[in-house]
Amino acid sequence: MAKSKSQTTEKLTLFWHNHFATSILKVGRIEFMHHQNSVIRDGALGKFRDLVTAVAKSPAMIAWLDTDTNIASNPNQNFARELMELFTTGVLDKKGQANYTEQDVEAAAKSFTGWQYDGLDFYFNESDHDFGNKTFKGQTGPFDGIDIVNFLVVEDATARRVAKKLFCFYAYDVELSDPVLNPLVAAYLQNDT
Repeated sequence: MAKSKSQTTEKLTLFWHNHFATSILKVGRIEFMHHQNSVIRDGALGKFRDLVTAVAKSPAMIAWLDTDTNIASNPNQNFARELMELFTTGVLDKKGQANYTEQDVEAAAKSFTGWQYDGLDFYFNESDHDFGNKTFKGQTGPFDGIDIVNFLVVEDATARRVAKKLFCFYAYDVELSDPVLNPLVAAYLQNDT
């Protein structure tokens, strides 16, 4: 990291690794951790939508948040909840209002059913996926995990939360409601996230 010719990439790789935190203690396979680090490094300067999707499909994240046990007959909410709580919108918006409901968590969990890995490769197991309609954030359809990511990354709450975390990492601590974040939030929302 210290000798890289792209210090911006290295600093953002560290930032995003902390954002999408996993641990060898549970993941248990060093090659999964290395792969996730490569996924984050490759996407560190890219679109947030692409980074969230790539990390969600990485075997380290699948193992870390039990996505590989998330099947249609017994949905596991761990990844769905963390996706909203930690990786995108956060629990509360800048006014202290809830960003999602338990119904949203349940629908998201069903949408990610069948997400597994085969070695270092993402694997979608159709036989374990819930293809039925789900209601997420007031919209109903046969959503899958990509649909859920697409809904979440364009929300104002996600834009503000990502802006806040980046601002705090590079500058100083601020609250979600701090107006210093407004131009960053606007820039996030104006670009294809």
